[in-house]
Amino acid sequence: MDLTALLTDEVDIYSLLGLSATKADDMSRVSVSQVRTAYRKQALRYHPDKNQGDPEAIHKFHLLSVATKVLSDAKLRKTYDSWFIDRFLSKKEKDEQRQHLINKLHTDERKAATKKVYKSKEIYSIEKYGELLRKLKHFNKSYGDWKDLKIEEKMPKHRLYESSAVRIVVENHKILQEKSASMDLLGVALGYKVYDLFYSSRNDNYNDLDIVIYVVFENPSYALDVLERWANKSYQSSDDVILSYIKDISPRAPPDIFKFPKRVELDAHIKEALLNEVEVSD
Repeated sequence: MDLTALLTDEVDIYSLLGLSATKADDMSRVSVSQVRTAYRKQALRYHPDKNQGDPEAIHKFHLLSVATKVLSDAKLRKTYDSWFIDRFLSKKEKDEQRQHLINKLHTDERKAATKKVYKSKEIYSIEKYGELLRKLKHFNKSYGDWKDLKIEEKMPKHRLYESSAVRIVVENHKILQEKSASMDLLGVALGYKVYDLFYSSRNDNYNDLDIVIYVVFENPSYALDVLERWANKSYQSSDDVILSYIKDISPRAPPDIFKFPKRVELDAHIKEALLNEVEVSD
């Protein structure tokens, strides 16, 4: 086998000899001495005496001799290296470039799939506020009476404020205008310890005949039992004087539980005007 046969069969003699040649610079740095050392190492590996009955190993052994001859001859080596760069290295570079483009495409597609469409916080807040007002008007509820209770998320029992709260309308009496006293009095009257208590922001302690109090119990079942007993008229004013001040007990339902069939957004021209004035942020 000669150089022509190597080129025809597209043999990578650098890999055959175990020499690194991933770039043109690598090839130029391979000395004749390194080629011969590599030949001796690989010849021992593929020698026919060690690989009897293995035609592939014997074929590689003969290729090693040709490879060493080509790389040891400056003229033959120049011809082979020129072909090798065009056939193997150029293809490898193109493959790497192609793979880089494929990876970039996949990355861009993933980013596009997860990209957030940012919306002005101010516009979103205005839309949510308008939605709340429409609900309150629809259900004929006072805005102040429905304002969200200020709850600290770090509070271990903060979920109780949604699941264990009831809305109580009471006669506007001085003894029920002070939180600590009201918690004790209502707890005794209703039969369950009060975990927390809030007054509606619409209360006017000087002019209202009735005021609204939100009472939070330590367990949702307590709230349900209080509501059931009130509905069944099980509470009697003769049992506790505070019960005579209570006008109504109902669930504390946040406006979000009411769903409108269609979400209403700001008019297009209003939104456009706001977008021109408000900085859009995430």
